[in-house]
This record gives sequence, structure tokens and C-alpha cells, in this order.
Amino acid sequence: MTELNANCKVRYILRHHFTPCSEKVALDGFHVSVYLKRVDYVVVDDKNFTNQLFPYNDGLPPQNIRQRSPTRDGHSTLNDISAEGLQCLSLKVVNAARKAGDLDGLLGILEDFPSAAAAASGEMDWRCDDSEVERRKSGLFELEVLEGTEEFIVNNFALDWTNTPAVMECGAALALCKDALIGAGLSDSGHRLLRAFPETTSRSLRMDLSEVEPFYLTDIETDSSYVQYLSDWSLWAEGRLERFRFKANFITITITVVAAKYEHYGFMSLFQQVLSQGLPFRLGLILLCEGDEDVLSKKIIALTRYIQDVRDSRFDPFSFLGRVSYDGIVTDSELIKAAENVGVKLGGKSLDELVDEHAGYINEVNKLRTSLDLNLDDYTLFINGIVAEGNVMVYIDSEIDRIQESIRKHGAKRPSHDIVFSDVKTVLRRNPAAANDKAPRMKLAPLFINPKFKLALESVRYLQTATSPPVTLWLCGNVDSDETIRILEKYLEWFLESQEKGSEALESVRFGLLGVFESAEELLKRMGTKNVEGDELKKLVDDLLSRGEDSDDIRALLDRAVCESFPASVFLLVNGRYIGSRDVKDASDFELIVYGELALTAEDAAATLSTVSETTADQILLSANCIGVLRKACGSFSSASVDVENEAVSEFVFRREETEVEPWIQATAVASIANPLCPLRLRTLVTMSEMLHASVSFLAYPGAIYEGDVGTFAFSRRVVATEPSFDSRGIRSSWAERAVFYDLPQDKILTVSIGSPRNWLLESQAAAVDMDNIYLSRIPDEHQHVHAEYALDSIIVDGSCIDRRQQPPAGTKLELRHTAKGSVVDTLVMENLGYYQFKVSHPGLWRLSLAGKAASIFELDQYSDGRGNVSLKGKDSLVLYVDSLKDVEGNMLRLSRKKGMEEVSIVEPADEQKAVGEETCSATGDSSCGADEDSINVFSVASGHLYERFLKIMILSVTKNASKPVKFWLLKNYLSPGFKSMLPLFAAERGFKYELVTYQWPDWLRVQEEKQRTLWGYKILFLDVLFPMTLKRVIFIDSDQVVRGDLKELHEMDINGAPYAYTPFCDSRKEIDGFRFWKSGFWKEHLGNKPYHISALYLVDLARFREIRAGDRLRQTYQQLSGDPHSLSNLDQDLPNYASSGPADSRVPLHSLPKEWLWCETWCDDESKKKAKTIDLCNNPMTKEPKLDSAVRIIAEWSSYDEEATNITVRAYGKILRDFESKTGPSDQKGKNDKSTVDESDAEEVNEEL
Repeated sequence: MTELNANCKVRYILRHHFTPCSEKVALDGFHVSVYLKRVDYVVVDDKNFTNQLFPYNDGLPPQNIRQRSPTRDGHSTLNDISAEGLQCLSLKVVNAARKAGDLDGLLGILEDFPSAAAAASGEMDWRCDDSEVERRKSGLFELEVLEGTEEFIVNNFALDWTNTPAVMECGAALALCKDALIGAGLSDSGHRLLRAFPETTSRSLRMDLSEVEPFYLTDIETDSSYVQYLSDWSLWAEGRLERFRFKANFITITITVVAAKYEHYGFMSLFQQVLSQGLPFRLGLILLCEGDEDVLSKKIIALTRYIQDVRDSRFDPFSFLGRVSYDGIVTDSELIKAAENVGVKLGGKSLDELVDEHAGYINEVNKLRTSLDLNLDDYTLFINGIVAEGNVMVYIDSEIDRIQESIRKHGAKRPSHDIVFSDVKTVLRRNPAAANDKAPRMKLAPLFINPKFKLALESVRYLQTATSPPVTLWLCGNVDSDETIRILEKYLEWFLESQEKGSEALESVRFGLLGVFESAEELLKRMGTKNVEGDELKKLVDDLLSRGEDSDDIRALLDRAVCESFPASVFLLVNGRYIGSRDVKDASDFELIVYGELALTAEDAAATLSTVSETTADQILLSANCIGVLRKACGSFSSASVDVENEAVSEFVFRREETEVEPWIQATAVASIANPLCPLRLRTLVTMSEMLHASVSFLAYPGAIYEGDVGTFAFSRRVVATEPSFDSRGIRSSWAERAVFYDLPQDKILTVSIGSPRNWLLESQAAAVDMDNIYLSRIPDEHQHVHAEYALDSIIVDGSCIDRRQQPPAGTKLELRHTAKGSVVDTLVMENLGYYQFKVSHPGLWRLSLAGKAASIFELDQYSDGRGNVSLKGKDSLVLYVDSLKDVEGNMLRLSRKKGMEEVSIVEPADEQKAVGEETCSATGDSSCGADEDSINVFSVASGHLYERFLKIMILSVTKNASKPVKFWLLKNYLSPGFKSMLPLFAAERGFKYELVTYQWPDWLRVQEEKQRTLWGYKILFLDVLFPMTLKRVIFIDSDQVVRGDLKELHEMDINGAPYAYTPFCDSRKEIDGFRFWKSGFWKEHLGNKPYHISALYLVDLARFREIRAGDRLRQTYQQLSGDPHSLSNLDQDLPNYASSGPADSRVPLHSLPKEWLWCETWCDDESKKKAKTIDLCNNPMTKEPKLDSAVRIIAEWSSYDEEATNITVRAYGKILRDFESKTGPSDQKGKNDKSTVDESDAEEVNEEL
């Protein structure tokens, strides 16, 4: 097997069998923030069970922690800073950082900002007034460093410093290429190859479209609309005229599209935008047909040509096409009528006759379609012959820069066409793979670092006509493959033809074979090239296969390394970039491949090394490969917008520099001290300096801090392990992957927040205290510090989904199934950006497919991600590889409608919604999974130990009063480790089912800064996607409620077609009238005669909710309102109330429940309590009474429920501890010394039901 693999004849994969292991992998790449919690009401529980299960610390001596952060000494206390003191706080932080030791001093202050900044505010070294602040910031104003300015540039690559894995990937690629370039003898010039190169269109492959005359909508040089634009091109090229006011056809945008595919006519909006803005771009359209059988497209082309011929206006053909596409016209009579509507009559001619008259033009169109391999599944956009993908203005700006440079060099006394095309090369054929920069690129740097591989590289024999060509082309395959022979024959054909006519491309490439061939004679027997003379062929093959004195063993190293890089059995590598064998259809494709790689990497590499004497082709190969690898790992070129070397801002620039004269890696960053994320930004920069020995510069500009911003600052740590650490026994330690805080305020309530890459879904795993409400002064003295652990629960797989009309198919059900385990998760496509999200709990291969009604309406069309496009035509599923923690952005799933389903609605009526299939449960209390239609379904959320205590009481009250089984759906995001540990036993004893649900807040939806407001958002914003699609109804109940009624009545209530139903606020307690904000002002005007409803309890008809896309409407309304910090004060409550009377297109009807379904002492009088079916512990704005006190006073049964919940909890923890100790031995980490711990003697009475 090994020998076959070495000869590229077979590829095998070793898969390790993983056995259960208690050791967990410590991850880095996240950050931890500790906030001072704003508390109006008591939120700390007076009981603590969890230190029975989890230790306060893991045994690390406090002095070891101090050694990790020696710059932070002494005890810190928070000082109140006045509004006047905040005015100069940022400037004082800069002063304090200079005194503390430059960059490290600044980092120390920013990471402990709530304390350290307060200390810095006492600085009295200089006068703080408006004039002094303005004087010191004048340099920043001069360089236009404004509030909100941020950038992170590494070697001219623009990085997103919030995405730590991506930053680390870029850093690793830079380090690898640096080592390889030094090893290849490029120490003096290699550092220039690690810089991002500006992307320019000057070397891009341009298609020659001149064989077919487009339909031009505009002509800048002749149309009267542009007569006012100046034609002095010399002045324009010098930048003395407006950039987009030239009177010349310098920019031509040409669209190619299949005439009868109206769903692709989205380019019309682009044309309209260009016209409305008066941009001087010539707009052209080439209509295509799919082939001889595409009769409708032929008729449209012929009729459009006829309209162009008989009408003087350029707009008439486009008016005709606009009407045809809008109406979806398919019949001859309708086409003729559409032509008559633009003033054109056929005079008795039939459309078939018109097609015959324009057969020559249609034939040229067909030739163009074939030669340019045009996409028939969408329109293709060309800018001056370049295929443009993504942001069109990037291409246009690059073209304008190139044209202006050409005019400055060669003058303007030439026709515009000559100026545009005289200095560039055009080709008559197109191969999309030739210059596909999204294709995988093998990292060749390791080969150059390893001495054996370097010998193997030198053993490769090449066909080449130049000494050191910049393009290296490898054919990778084995001689037994007919495909290998075919590709080799095509290349030899092109080689000899190009050699005969003298090809620039041939001078730029060398061609080699990787794979073992028995002999030239055997290879020649299998080749049937008719266009090559036998002697010539034999000589070429001999040259390729000659090995000289090289060892076959050494050469086999290279063959195996390359063959194992890609799964295909036959493929090409051009400077390491993958090209599939099927992408080579014609011998002339090799010319396109060479030109494509020259444009992508090779010309930049060759130009950079031009100053190096006697550069070898292998050195250029490595250099070009590094350029391509870095572009994929680090992104595109971006020049810094702020000059940190300018003396005007030197006061605010902090540096850490290497000793190298020209550092290999340079990083510059700009951020505001007033940004609470500034310390995380700076830590990323410092980490890069430590890992890569980079020279870094950080411009920390003193932004404004206002009184309302103080609570957004935190003690923060970014966790990135710069190197592995080991303990005294030599065992790998995970301390490098931990965030450590000390000297935190003892007398304040603190709350912890974990930030991670957006595709990570984290959960708390171990904590001895309430991490939402840490009160350090209450921790027993014998415990020096608090320890907590978090775990990666799931990987988020998300993206956007659109149909052929470029519209989100909102309501489409998608299903993701693990190929091995059979696990299934499902979701809906949102109208908001067509967004969809899956939670993947384990890696491997997953299949994405359509589900429900969508499977009968749509079919999969195409999938795109950062690595390229995958056609899905004829397939019923897409295979997704979940094999990395790295986030892959830009995922786009395209669907197309099946024939006959063009107008069928995707919306599933509520009474027709069916199960999608097997569901996967996050966690359940029994063997059942997914929705249970025979149960009452209850949804609730809780954060912090006190509200988890309330939640247990609420659960008890529901189950004791319900006449049907109950299933609870609990938001997993904020539940504590202790609660999750005891929940299965709690459910078993009380006889209910449960499932933990979760969702990752999408990054396109405006986030909430406070955890409490985020929790409110989860109550309302994701109801359509939070639960399995099979769940039809659910009741939300706040955790601090006690239920007295039978929820079966509410669960089955008729709510008159509304998606949800809420209880109106009581108005019977008159003494609280002054706090009823909805009785006046905005809410009175907005609601009119409608009541304002409370969000503590509501019924959701999920089937109806999804049917009317209520989730999309609520998210749209939220996005509009949440931009104003003064709106949505009570997010979960204000949003549904506002939407119930909002604009018609975003309105969500709301049904009013009978008032007895929610009683609250704050708003309801004592008399109405007698009929109450639920009692809510609303906060009282008058008394601010602690909830524990009000619970005992208001609810007679609350204390007994609390005692029962406590006993169940103690029994559950007792069983968990005994089970643990029976496996591991007695534990010494119990909370026996903690006075707040419930007496553990109760645990001796183990309930037999457990």
C-alpha cells in the first residue's frame, strides 16, 4: 500500500480510532470580560449548592498568578469619576501609560480599565480644559483620525482582530514563509515577498468581446447626456478634474446573459444606478442562447436586434427587455405586443423570419459563448474585458488608475480604445480555472525547509525554454491513468506549437511530471498524439523522465507529498495552485493558465526578485507560492489610512520594535481608548509581536468617554497561547489557555462574559460561584481565588440562501444530517439576508438538503464559500466538511425552482406543517427527542443562581397543576454548570421532559451590550428558529413566576389566528399610576385604544408564527429601532407591543389573553389576585423590594415549593458526588467549610426514585 501511494497510484487515509479520554483539549482564541454589574434589585442568591460539585480553585498558588502579570501590583479599588473628570480621562491614560512603560504599560492599564483608569484620573500633571484637550488632539484632527477610526494592518494585509483564529492563521503563514524564504537563500529580499501586493487589473486576463456587437445603452463620447463632461484627458489623468467626469469610453461594462432567463436580469438595477448617478460608463449587453434548442432566446435576440435597427433611441431595446422580463413573456404574440409597446411593428413578419434574418449574429453569439465558457446560470459582468466578481467599483477604480497612468506616460492624443487596450493583452478564449485565486494552493514552504525535499525538488526534470521562468507547472498523476496521458499530450501539443510561433507564455513556464513512470518507451506506447512527430515526442518525453543520478527514494518523497495534498488522482499544480484535469479541455488552455498565474502571483514574485543576481526558478516558485498562500490566509492588500510615523501623532503611538533593519513582519493598528474593546485589540497586537517577532506600532487615540459609557468598560483578557507550557513533570499544561484576574473589587457585584469567534458556541462547564453575580466579599476567606471553566459546545454552520431571482426564499426548511451518526438538525431560511444557522455538535461529514414543502418546490443549484463555487445541479444534498474551528464566512446556497413550481408559495399553512424528520436533542430527561404534541410545551430563560432557584420553583408549580405531561424548553446559553448537572435527576424525580435549546446571535443583527438585554432578545427574536420545526405551540413563562392554573387550558386556547398572545398590564392598583408609561406620550399615541401587554407570560402559535414570517418582521423592526439607545427600554416587551401597531408591512398581530393569566402585585390590586392563574414577581419601582422577600410575602405556597426544590437539589448533588467518588475515590473539594452550603446530611436520605 505504501509503495502504491508513493507512486501516486492509490491514495489512502489513516483514521485514528478515538477512545474515551478524560483529558480535554484546552483552546485559546477567546477573550474574557469581567464587568461591574449595574444592579437596582438584589440578584444574589443566599444559597450556594455548586461548590459541592466544583472546586473554588484548581490548586494554583496565588504567587504563580502574579508572576504572569508582574505589571499589576497592589490592591485596586474603583473610584467614582465625575463627568468633568471623564473629559480628560483618555489623555490621562496616555500619560499614565508613558510613565508605566510604553506599550506594556498601556496594555496593563487598558486590561484593568475600571480600576486603573480610575487611578489615572487623579493625574494632576497638567491642566485639563477644552483648549488643552483641543491642542493635544490637533495632530489627530490633522490626520483625520476621527471617532470610530480603527484598523489593523500586518504587512499591508488588513486583518479582522476580532477573529483570533484567522489572525493566528495569517501569522502562522507569515512565519512559515519567512523560514522557507530564508532557507532558500532569500534572506536579503525575502521580507518584501511577505508584504501584500496591490491588486491591479493591469495584468488580469481580458476577454476579446469584439466579435459580437453588444446592445449599448450609453456611449459617453457621443451621447448628449455627457456633453458637459470635459474631454481634456491630460488634465483628468493628472487628477485635476473630478474622477468620474471624463468624456470618453474609458470604462465599458458589458453584461452577458441568456435572453430567456429573466431571473438573471438583476443587472438592470445596476444599469439604472449608473444612469441615475450620471457615471461615465459605457453600458453594453450581449444576449445569449443556450443552444440550438433555445428557441425563445433566439426570438428575443432577433427581436431586440430588429428594435435596435429601426429605432434611433438606445433605450428602446432595453425598455422592451425590461417589459419582457417583468411580465415573464414566453409566447410569440406577447413578444410582438411588447415590441409594439415601444413603438415597433413587424410589418407582417413572423418571429421565425426575424431569427433567420439575424442567424449570422446569433451564430457569432454562440461562438462567443463557447469560446469564453460563459456562465449560463447567471449573468456575467465584464469591465473592459475583465470578468468582475464581487465589488464592481474595485475593478473600476483599478482600471481608472491604470488608464490615468497610461495617459501620463504616453499622452492623450490617441483614441480612447487605444488608451484602454494598447498596454494590455486580450485573449479570445476563457477558462475560469486559469486565474481562479479561490482554488486551493498547496503550501510549498515546508518542502523548502526540509533538506530532503529540497533535494527532491532539484531532481524534477522540466521542459522549458527560459533559464528561470516564473511559472512552474506540475502534472501530478500516474502513467496508468488515461487522463494523465491526455493532459500530457495536450501540453506537448501546445509546447511545440508555441515554440514554433514564439510564445511569450512559453518563455514564462517550465513543465514537470510528478509521479513514477516506468520508462519513456512504455509511456510513448500509450500516447497517440497525431500533431507531434515521433522523434520530437521521444525527445520531449526523454527530457521529462530523465533522472540523472538522483535517488528514486528522495524523488518519491516529493511525489508522495504532492499526491497526498489533493484527493484527485490526476491534477495540475501551477506554482502550487490546484487545477483539475477536467479544467483542461484544449491545448490552448495552457496559455491561459500561464497568463493567469502570471497575473495572480508570478509577475509580482519575479519583479520583487529582479534585484537578486542569479535567481533560480525554484526560488521564484517558492516566492510566488508564498504570495498566493498569504493572500488566501491573510486577505487582500490594504494600505494604512493613518500614518503612525507622522510626528503630529507621536504622543499617542506606542511601539515595540525588533532589531532588524527591515523587519520581516510589521504591524500597525489604530483604536480609540474610549472603545471598551481597545484592550483586546492591543493584546492581539502584542501577541503577534511575541509570536512572530514583529515590529508593532499602536496609535491609541483619546476618544471621548461619557458618563453613560462607564458601565461598558471591563477587566478584560484575550487568551492566546504564544507557546506551549509544561509543568514540573514535563506534562503539557493548559495555563497558557486561561484568563487570570486578580485584585478585582471585593464589594461590587461582577459578571463574567466570554467572547469567542462567531462560529463557536460556548457553555459554562464548571464554576463554584454564580458567574453572573460574583460577590467576592462573600467568598470564604480560606479560598484565595475563584475558578471557572467553559467548553466549546457546538460549531455554527451558517450562511445565506437565495433563489435564482436573487431573493431569499424565506420560510424554506433546511436539514443537516451527519453521514455517520445519523444526527439531524433543521432550521428555516430567514427573510433577513436569507440567513440560516445550524449548530453542529461534532465534526465530520454532514449533508445539507431541502426539507418539507421546500423539497418539492426547489432544487439545489450552487454552493459558494471562501474556497470557490460548487455546482449542485442534479444533486439532492450538499456535503459539508466540518473539520476546523476556523470560521468560514461568505457561505452562499443558491436554489432554483423546479419546472411548474415557479409561482408556488413556499409558505406552509399552519395546519399543513409536518415533521421534517428525526430531530437531535441538545439534552433530554428521557429517551424521547424533539417536539411532543401530547405535552404542554413551556419555554423559559434564566441567568444567575437566584433566577435558577426561581426556575425550579416555577417548574414545580407548573407540573403540580398541569393535567397533561409537560416538556420544558430551556435556553442553554446562560444556565450554570450546577443547574445543568442536576437537571436530569430533577426531571426524573418530578416526571417532566426537557430540552436545552440555544442559538448564536447573528453578527448582522445589532448586538446588545448588556447580558440582561441580550437575554431579553433571546425571548422574542428567534422564536421561529430556536425550536425544532415540528414544535407547533409553546408557552413562555418567566422563571420568577408561580403557576396556579392548568396550562393545558392556555396551551390549547384559540387566539384567533394571531401568532402569539400576551396578557395586558393590569391597571387596578392606582397608587402605581405614575409609573404606567404607556398611558401617555409615545405609547399612548402609538397604541391608540390598544392595551400595552406584559411579556412575563405569552403563548406562541409557532406554526402560525412561521407561516406569516413573524420572526423576520420582528427582527426587521428590532434592527430599525435598536439603533436608538433610548428605544426598546424593555426590549422583550416593547418590541411585540410596538410591532402590533407598527407599519403594515412589518406588523405582527397580538392577541390579548384574559387578565387572570398573569397577576402581579406591582400593577394589579389585591382583589384580582383571587382569580390569578399565574403570579409574577414583578420588580416594584416604588419599593425596590428584594424578590426573595416579596416571594415569601406574596405567594403563600412559595416557601414550600422552595423547600421541595432545595431538597431535590441536595439529593441530586449527593447522588452526583457519590457516583463521581465511586469512580475516582473520595474528593476533597466539597464545600464543607462554606457556611452558605446546604447541610449535606440531607443527602444521606437518597430518594429511591433516583
